[in-house]
Amino acid sequence: MGGLSTQVNLVPYRTIVAPAATTVSTEVGILPSATPEPIVYTVVAGDSLSVIAFRFGVELNALILANPGVNANAMSIGMKLIIPSPGSVNGSAPGSLSSLPTPVINSIKAPDCHPLGTEQWICFLLVQNPLDETVGNITGQVKMAGTSTVYAATNPLDVIPAGAVIPLIAWIPEGEINPAAVSGNLTAANTVDQANPRYVIVDITRHSETYPADRRSVIIDGVLTPSAAGILRVLAYAQDTRGHVLGYRLWAPSTLVGSGLEQSFQIHLYSLGGAIAEVHLLAQITLE
Repeated sequence: MGGLSTQVNLVPYRTIVAPAATTVSTEVGILPSATPEPIVYTVVAGDSLSVIAFRFGVELNALILANPGVNANAMSIGMKLIIPSPGSVNGSAPGSLSSLPTPVINSIKAPDCHPLGTEQWICFLLVQNPLDETVGNITGQVKMAGTSTVYAATNPLDVIPAGAVIPLIAWIPEGEINPAAVSGNLTAANTVDQANPRYVIVDITRHSETYPADRRSVIIDGVLTPSAAGILRVLAYAQDTRGHVLGYRLWAPSTLVGSGLEQSFQIHLYSLGGAIAEVHLLAQITLE
């Protein structure tokens, strides 16, 4: 990204506060910098070692060394990779990101987890960017009580706009898990170099939502006008009346978009749980 960036804290977020039936405490701690708990990442469709290295803010060579024997050209979906401690990002200078330990605020509730078939679960950890500037290099983790395995929770986009809320996503390749035993927290977040941005946030001009009677799905039709040319991605995610994340969908056109040219999109979003109460949209351009 170039230039200096500042390490920041994001906070786990939920839209609706749970009824005060029990007392819930929020613990604040410091992620150990000397012996951090290793992160195990599960490869999904479209992944490459370079993409994974950039996503987690580690050197590509460090990622390769942490996973000896992995063929970068023959990674299979479901393969597990060890993510080494963060260092430089995608070839940037080692001093471009803060190397201080990342303050971590534990989630006040378990991530929202849903089964996908019989052999995989997806978990959503909502986080909010309370700053007045964009942050990037966001990573989190989820784990099940009584186990030592940690699953990476990654941002479906590359950045979180100022004041925005976004779900980090973790894939758990287990046949059966207990959602009540899953916890989650943030592990890293850094401000984006405003002088040399790689990503541009795009405002969605207008959109409409069409629901069936049971509200278990929604068709979103929208329009936006990119302020820069590049690769466009639009994220849609759904929540129920209690603020639980029910599902998400990423949309991208097949070609680069042009600056100032109106772009329409349509997203079919399906619930993994109950009825959809509200939908949230965010969009970004990756500059070319």
